[in-house]
This record gives sequence, structure tokens and C-alpha cells, in this order.
Amino acid sequence: MLQSPHEYVAWMARSGRFSPQAPVAELDPRVWGAYLRAYQAQIGGASDLQILTTTRGLAFYRDPLADDGNYTWALTGPISHPWAPFSIDDLLAAAPTILSTFAEDGIEAPTILTDTFDPQGARDPRTPHEPAPQLLWVCSPRARLYDTFAAYLESLTCTRRQAARRLLRDFTSERGFHFELSTRPPDAAELDFILEQGALRWGEGAHYALAQALWPIAVAAHRPEQALFCRTYARGQLNLFNTFVVRGGVLTSQSTTRRVADPHPGLGVAVDLKVIEALIDRRSPLTHLDPTCRTGLDDPPSIEVAKRKVVNEPAYQPLLLAGAIPDTYAALPRLDAEGRWRDADAIQQIGDLP
Repeated sequence: MLQSPHEYVAWMARSGRFSPQAPVAELDPRVWGAYLRAYQAQIGGASDLQILTTTRGLAFYRDPLADDGNYTWALTGPISHPWAPFSIDDLLAAAPTILSTFAEDGIEAPTILTDTFDPQGARDPRTPHEPAPQLLWVCSPRARLYDTFAAYLESLTCTRRQAARRLLRDFTSERGFHFELSTRPPDAAELDFILEQGALRWGEGAHYALAQALWPIAVAAHRPEQALFCRTYARGQLNLFNTFVVRGGVLTSQSTTRRVADPHPGLGVAVDLKVIEALIDRRSPLTHLDPTCRTGLDDPPSIEVAKRKVVNEPAYQPLLLAGAIPDTYAALPRLDAEGRWRDADAIQQIGDLP
């Protein structure tokens, strides 16, 4: 059935899949309400989004900000590595209903290509999930934290360790740089900074970058302990604004806004290093920083290169391909237009190790 975003969130809450007591923001209807209000106020068109839901609880939509025409998990287009409201077993059991539900609503042969997601249920993220060869597993490495920052640096490869120490020497308070990591969400002036710099950097694609930042702001409104914000100042002026979301023991990078007219090569990597250092120094219970090296099939290599500079551990997340898949993905595990699993005899994975 087709639903509006608000109908979808209410339906998920009634079914018990969304709850204020859920462990993460993606399963909290209050956070979705705050996000949709901010989306409508800053971007517009929230009520025009259409969510297609199956009777088994799976839901999809076309993200108008992505501009690729593919269907992905409902409302999660701008969210990095979101938690899903279902387990792998639930997904595989419900998969046969996906395409028939689209057909019932008059949508023939859709292209379903989700980004990476974190399914419910205990599993070791360092390895693909062996019982699920129907899904494609993407390696998006992350940074495991250690008891001391020196021990963390020693865990990096020699090349990365040398680069990290160089960056830490380059971006010091003596050279005019100041880093502030806190739970304080952006104020009105900082939100203007996000809007203005996003428009300067991305042009017509600025709304996608804005939506990425709106999600942790919505999280902070109802789960202040699950959102962090890092402000980086260069010579007293705000230069970078980074947002992060907490899921379990993992701090996930969600968005970065930089001052376009005053770039500092390497500063983005330095921010990740300073965040890791701050978490370790504060004895944070968090165990990992996930810089979201890879979130889908079409990520350009340039995005992954910088983010990999702080990682020391593999992490795998699945994505779903179904329906009318382009020929370039024909050899990947997928649910074809007739509802049959193809190329799903063994686990397939993409993405480089740390």
C-alpha cells in the first residue's frame, strides 16, 4: 500500500516496529516526526513523498534528492548506515512479497537498489553474514578505539600512522585551529552556515547535503545522548561543521559542511582524528568511529579515499538489489523481476579491506 511519511511512521508505531524505547533513532517515531517537520520547513515536499509498504513490514520510497529513480528503504536516503526495522531473516522471508506489492499499486518492474543498512539481530560486523548470500555485502571499514590515543595510532598501517601524525602537527591551536566536540546542536547562525556553504559547494545538490545534517539535529531533539556535533574553527572562524549519530557502541559520521572559500586540505581527516582522540580521552563507552567509507554501489572512489585514512578494522553491511536491475549489476546477487533470487549461491562482497 502507498502511504504518506506520517502515515508510514504512525503505522510502524502501531505495529510495534517503531517505539520511543527503541535502541536507536531510526526506530523512534518522535525523531521521525522532528525530521519530517525540519525537512518540510527547510526543503519542502515532505508530504509529497510516497512510501510503499508491504504487509510484512518492508517499506520503500524514491528519494527525490538522490535523483536516480531507484527505490530504497523508506525515508533513509540521506541517512548513513541506518538501522533497519527488521532482521535479515525477516527480510528474506518477506522478499517474495516485495515485487507483487509494487505491482498491486501499479508499479511494474521497479528498480530497487538500497544503500547499506544495519539489520536487527546479533552478528559480527567484521565478517559478512554467511546465511544470507541473497544480499550483497559491502565492506565499509571503521576505526576501532583503544584505551589510549597512542595505542590507536599504533593500530594504523605505517603509511596512515605517519599521515595522521603529520596532520595532528599541522592542525594545532598554535596554528589557529580549535576543535569542539559536544552534544550541542547547531544554533540559527550555524544552520545558516550549513545552508549557505552547502549551496556554494553543491549547487542544485545542496538539499541532499542539508537533509544529511537535518537527521542528527532531529536525533538531538529527542535523544541528545545519541548525536554529537564537532565544530572546527580556523583563526576564530567556523570552518567545518560535522555531525555524528550514536548507534550502540558506534559513532557514525553523518554529514560534513566546510567553508568553501577557506579550504584546508587534510582538515576533514584531522577532524576524525580529533574526534577519536576526544572520545578516548573522555573514556567514552563508544568502541568505534564509523567514517562511512562506503554506503552503496555508486559511491565515487574520491569519497572513500579520505575517509579510509583513519580506519583499522573491516565492517560489512548488506544492501538489497531487486526488480529491474541495470546490466552493470547483473552478476550481483539480486531478486529478479519474477521474484527469484539470482547469483545467490555464495556470499559476494565488494569494497576494500582497511
